[in-house]
Amino acid sequence: MNKILTSIFVTSMAFSSVANSTEYLTLLTDRSSLHVDPLVKLFEQEYDAKVSVIYTKEGTIRSRVSDSTVDIVYATEVTEMEEIESNLTKLKMDTKSINPELVSKDKKWISPSYRIRGAYHKEDTRVSTWDDLKSKKVCIRPMTHPYNISLFQALSKEKIHIDQFIIDFNSSVQKPTSGNDRKQAQFMHEGKCDVAVLNSYYVKVMNSDSNYKDIVQGKKFTPLTVNSKYVALQSAVAVVKDSEINHKFVDFMLNDKAQEFITNTVGEYTYKENMQIVTASHLNTRKQMFEMIQNGAK
Repeated sequence: MNKILTSIFVTSMAFSSVANSTEYLTLLTDRSSLHVDPLVKLFEQEYDAKVSVIYTKEGTIRSRVSDSTVDIVYATEVTEMEEIESNLTKLKMDTKSINPELVSKDKKWISPSYRIRGAYHKEDTRVSTWDDLKSKKVCIRPMTHPYNISLFQALSKEKIHIDQFIIDFNSSVQKPTSGNDRKQAQFMHEGKCDVAVLNSYYVKVMNSDSNYKDIVQGKKFTPLTVNSKYVALQSAVAVVKDSEINHKFVDFMLNDKAQEFITNTVGEYTYKENMQIVTASHLNTRKQMFEMIQNGAK
């Protein structure tokens, strides 16, 4: 009888151990649920984990990261990470084979994907470089939007005279500026400008949405270059609390399942792409660039 009871007790403890093996983590992100929820489900299935997601607005990660519950940060734009690096834990993965533009110098964050900035225009409009926009009427998000701060930071990295470029570019921008990238495409379609500055993600969104059928007809997206490099807006993921499951989440973001979703569903370029890109990373000039753009916009 005692042997039977012991056997039942051991079996019960084993089941209890399995039931309690689920690990929990909290993800802070300013990305949309379209980008995040499917990735979270894939991760939970692969690692027997449960992820709580805190959604926050763009530009507010730095004010939320000190929340004691946050384990992981997944940001739309890498400059958010550079402002909170002191809160982050060094990654444990080998990053030697990854484009240095996509990894923190201190290995505090990594970019699993990026979007290319470019011009959306009628098929007979000819543009190929950012300089070409100076002679066009341009629709773009507000000049001090984080996407544009990153754009001008990236351009400054290529040693162009960014202050004069902003002045020249600003004279081409149609006022007032408002709305997201899809709104800029609509403005261009309505004839308010020659080109709309978009990122590649929104082009995929519009091409797959019947509501934009008229807007996309007869239009094309041209990735623009500076010194033969494409300007990339990079997402970034980082660990706040140093635990094995948190580092596994970062590893997961770079694995084939996650990368396939990012490419096919989200429409972003993965970190594995062999493209010549320039980004806003490693500059830490966000505040100065904001002020420069703000003064140039007056």
